[in-house]
Amino acid sequence: MTGSLPSGMLEHAVLSVWSGADLAGDKSSSKSVGRYYIELSCAGHVWPLACSPKRQKSTTRSTAESETISMQRAMRKEALPPQYSSGQA
Repeated sequence: MTGSLPSGMLEHAVLSVWSGADLAGDKSSSKSVGRYYIELSCAGHVWPLACSPKRQKSTTRSTAESETISMQRAMRKEALPPQYSSGQA
């Protein structure tokens, strides 16, 4: 994959983060499998930056709770600069 941000377009760049999860997706442990996808887009160009599925460590009560955990993981591990991120993902 190659490409570069068009000159002078940095202020128009958009960082998008999506998360998802399936409640109790791992049938053997009833744990949810969360995932996230991060991309940078600008002037019709799109660059995928990160994608990660992971079985969650805790059992959740709803899909919304599982998706929130996935979004926290994405923000801590990938999207936020280290000085704004704390804790373990």
